Amino acid sequence: IAHQLGLYNLKSELENIFFRHTDPEHFREVTNNLKATQSQRDAIAESFIKPLKDKISAEGIEYTIKQRTKTAYSIWKKMATKGVSFEQIFDLYAVRIIFKPLDGFDERTQAWHIYALVTGIYRSKTDRIRDWVSQPKSNGYEALHCTVMSQTGNWIEVQIRSRRMNDIAEKG
Repeated sequence: IAHQLGLYNLKSELENIFFRHTDPEHFREVTNNLKATQSQRDAIAESFIKPLKDKISAEGIEYTIKQRTKTAYSIWKKMATKGVSFEQIFDLYAVRIIFKPLDGFDERTQAWHIYALVTGIYRSKTDRIRDWVSQPKSNGYEALHCTVMSQTGNWIEVQIRSRRMNDIAEKG
């Protein structure tokens, strides 16, 4: 129900509670792996985000950049579905760019402009572009997702949303 209503935070919390209680061994395995790789992920994200901040700020766009790690349940589900190990999951986290639309400009066009800025710095994995800006999901979710290669050779998912899109994604 939470997913259908677009309540991402509630959905994720419920999935993790379910996972922790129904499969505690795998839950501990994933969370321990996440803890063990946290400082490495933070360093990669920091070096990845700096050029983005420089480029987006130079355009005069008001924005926030956040890094979020996927939930233990989400990682485990991907491992189980694809039959891969924790080390083979290349998108353990995502970088989210939340922008304030400039007056007089369409926010969808601005999302694509920010995408162009991101892919001007980093090489895009074109088969991983998800355009829910032009065609929102049935639950109202709107965002532009792309996966790009960082300067350290890691694939990183970037999510681009306006503040309005982010509010809908977070609160439904």
